[in-house]
Amino acid sequence: ALTPYSSENRLAAIQEFFDELIRNSDEGMVYLAVEDGQGRRLFTAGQLVDGALPAASTDVAAAIRQGIYHHRQPILLGTNAVGSAQFGLATDTQQGLHHSLITTALALGAVAMVLIIRLALVLGARFNRRLERLMANLDAIASGHYDSKLPAQGRDEFAQLASNINRMADAVWLREQTFTSVFNAAPLP
Repeated sequence: ALTPYSSENRLAAIQEFFDELIRNSDEGMVYLAVEDGQGRRLFTAGQLVDGALPAASTDVAAAIRQGIYHHRQPILLGTNAVGSAQFGLATDTQQGLHHSLITTALALGAVAMVLIIRLALVLGARFNRRLERLMANLDAIASGHYDSKLPAQGRDEFAQLASNINRMADAVWLREQTFTSVFNAAPLP
């Protein structure tokens, strides 16, 4: 866009356009400068102090902390000479966005942790209730109450364990009945 204006030495014609563009920008570009191959400034727009242009930014994090990112780009001028365009971008928006992203990520992480803890507590309580029922049933069987049965519903490990405990209780009851009937049928010496 600058090439036709630079070849005809009409950069001053677009100076006003860029000044207004940068002036009306609440965020974004702070300045624009065009130099020829010898470093002579051909055109400047925006908030730029006279003198040498700031060095191009190499550390993005440092540029964000400083509030401005400087970028230098070679351009072809109208006389087929290589010059450069340098512009500065305000990083306030990026800082706000960065802060917002970190805040959002931390909030989402906290919500996720609360949900995970809540889920762990609910599942733990459910697991504990089922385990307590198994323990109570085993205590009853150990006390001789072989008719104490556990509900063996579902297909999980607790249902399998309950089914096996119920079968074990039936087998112990049957052996005890067999032993008792043999013992009772035996003649007394």
